[in-house]
Amino acid sequence: MAENYQQRNEFIQGIEHFNAQLYYEAHDLWEELWNELSGDEHIFVKGLIQVSVGLYHATNENYKGSTKMFASAVNYLETSQEARGRVNVHKLIDCMLEFQSAVERVKVGEKVDLPYFRLPVEGE
Repeated sequence: MAENYQQRNEFIQGIEHFNAQLYYEAHDLWEELWNELSGDEHIFVKGLIQVSVGLYHATNENYKGSTKMFASAVNYLETSQEARGRVNVHKLIDCMLEFQSAVERVKVGEKVDLPYFRLPVEGE
């Protein structure tokens, strides 16, 4: 693919939707792009899709689904080093771990505001 996938409208709009907490919409855009990619790019975008699905599940109080998606997403994000571009994966994983820690506290009955986060993209 000649064009950098991170410059495509689907990717950029997916980030905008993610950052606006429109996780299902981000998932849809990234899935459209994911279907056209291969190799590390395909793997990396799948990780982003799973992060957005995990957050979507959490907004619907499906904490088991959220936990499952986050665990899978980390695998994809960590193994696709060549495709990361401007996305700060280490910071993203830290945000996911903080979020997951809050989810675990919610699951045992604590009153906790879940720490929703923006996709950490360098230069923004």
